[in-house]
Amino acid sequence: MTQHMLRFSRTESAEPKLVALPSLIEGMVPLLQRQLGLDIALETIMATEVPLVKADPIELERMFVNLAANARDAMPRGGNFRIEVQSITQDAEPVVRIIVTDSGCGMDAGTQAHLFEPFFTTKRPDPVTGFGLATVYGIVMQSHGTIRVASEVGQGTSFTIDLPAVAELDAQVVKHAVQQAKPCATETVLLVENELVSFSLIQSILLQQGYRVLEAHDGFQALRIGRSYGSQIHAVLANVVMQGVDGRTLGMALRFMRPDSLLLYMSDSPDETLSQRGLPAHTVLRKPFTPTMLAQKLRNALDRAAEAGQARATVKAAIRESNG
Repeated sequence: MTQHMLRFSRTESAEPKLVALPSLIEGMVPLLQRQLGLDIALETIMATEVPLVKADPIELERMFVNLAANARDAMPRGGNFRIEVQSITQDAEPVVRIIVTDSGCGMDAGTQAHLFEPFFTTKRPDPVTGFGLATVYGIVMQSHGTIRVASEVGQGTSFTIDLPAVAELDAQVVKHAVQQAKPCATETVLLVENELVSFSLIQSILLQQGYRVLEAHDGFQALRIGRSYGSQIHAVLANVVMQGVDGRTLGMALRFMRPDSLLLYMSDSPDETLSQRGLPAHTVLRKPFTPTMLAQKLRNALDRAAEAGQARATVKAAIRESNG
């Protein structure tokens, strides 16, 4: 709940970057479809030429996930969910317009008046209920945009979000942004996930980033790969809760087999449960996560591990030289 409050009040530090919204949204389609469920049809409509926006890509992904979750709750019997991106001009300034529409139950005027308030909810009370659309509002404000809603009971809901476009860019800045977006990873990752849909989604994200992915659908299979794989496994990305050998037990076993492998866990369990399992917060990627969150968490962890390894190698070389 504290994380939701900090995000809404915008006291968390954002990392604005140049973002191509059509690319970001298309990359999120598998995640959003899973969030919505199979009985809700997902449609994306992108204008031919959409300028870049300057915003935190992780927060933008979180915004779309929250909007999808809100739409899913409004369509318990299925329906349609559409994301449309347009390039428009307002007051002689370029603007990127995002229109998110669902065919759900809609809202009356009284509900719309309080829609973006923290803790406001039409659902069953819960410690974090009521923060979804409040978080969306905070992300839009953080990105210097505007958001408005149009809805009628029984007629669905439409959110219109306007974000200022980056009008004029230095060619080198654009080139740098494009280069950063290209897959650059070369490491090998052992992915251990027992849920088939989650496995396919995470695997596709890792492959798009350039990682080599080793497949394991339970802890026993992961242990066999850990013993037999002939090359280096740079990282192990494992679900915490699995039948047979759980993530924590698997991590302890692999630590003996491959002490140089980085261990990262995935979980949607409460912090108290993770703490009881002895899993430090910095080693856990909390579900649901977005493609950018996964890519950034893994990349940062691998880079830190590589730097630490280089530092240890330097110290060992210095000790050998002094002894020699």
